[in-house]
Amino acid sequence: MSNKGWVKFHREQFGHWVSKNKEPFCDGYAWCYLYANANHKKGIVNFRNEYIEVERGQLLRSKLQLQENFKWTRRHVENFLLALKNDEMITYRMTNRYTVITILNYEKYQGKEDNDDIQNTSQVTNRKQTESKQIANDPLHTRIIKNVKNDNNVKNEIHTVVLDHWNSKGIVKTKDLSDKLSKQIDIALKAYGKDKILQAIDHYAIMLADATCKFVDYKWSLEVFLKQYNCLPYFLDDGIRWINYKPKVNDDWRKS
Repeated sequence: MSNKGWVKFHREQFGHWVSKNKEPFCDGYAWCYLYANANHKKGIVNFRNEYIEVERGQLLRSKLQLQENFKWTRRHVENFLLALKNDEMITYRMTNRYTVITILNYEKYQGKEDNDDIQNTSQVTNRKQTESKQIANDPLHTRIIKNVKNDNNVKNEIHTVVLDHWNSKGIVKTKDLSDKLSKQIDIALKAYGKDKILQAIDHYAIMLADATCKFVDYKWSLEVFLKQYNCLPYFLDDGIRWINYKPKVNDDWRKS
């Protein structure tokens, strides 16, 4: 039997009962785990609320995770990684919280197959085309696409309302909704909602227009104003700047 060529090795293999019966892992199976679980494309990994960039062919794990996966001791894990590194199979970067492992020659293990290794290419292509047509003609798929478009339209309308309301105050006018500004509006909407954003803009404009107001004496752009930890919260009904200014507004209202 020839040992040349490739077979597919799915990541779900390691959650299967077959793998559980292999505990603890042998070195060869542990090596398969590493290259099978490496990122197939560049991405961001959230590790205990820390966002870490991971390249194609890399995986991020703590030593404790590897110990639990392989059912090994910490010393066994450390010696195994060192052995792979010395054999130029991996490199790794350690912190006190996690280890980023880089699979050397990743393309050799998980790259695209050569033409000679691909079987039934036309059948695979035809099946994918058929599946694509079925998805496109699926009423549920059509509804999802429509809902996404409707959601985007609603979001754009809300963005325009916020921008128009800001510009109506004559503070620092912004002509267009840039991608950066739209992103900042999205963040503010998730944190406060549209009504509170408009309320904060109103309060800011009132205080800015009052020459006797000691709490505001400069003009921000809309993008800066919307930053959650910078300006906007100070001008909500329970914001510190508005609270300090509000009694004066009430006193003037009583005298009129």
